[in-house]
Amino acid sequence: MGVGLELEEQAFSGLPEVEEYLKRTRKSEEVFSEVSGLIPGGVNSAIQFFEPYPVYGVRGSGSRLWDVDGNEYIDFLSFLWGYDCWAL
Repeated sequence: MGVGLELEEQAFSGLPEVEEYLKRTRKSEEVFSEVSGLIPGGVNSAIQFFEPYPVYGVRGSGSRLWDVDGNEYIDFLSFLWGYDCWAL
């Protein structure tokens, strides 16, 4: 990555939120390591990437999304159809 990203990463290191993210997303880090050599940035859309690595979703239902680590997220942007919508 570029120097700018390294400086950004240094600015966030040590923050409790970042440390919690790193602790809760170890499988996402493994997936990122595996796919980074195949897909630039480890994801197929630049908006999905963020430092130090993105989370990788495995399933969704309604407005909820689960990652490879089993963490549950609420997607506030999926309010119209959500995930796994029977009508689509």
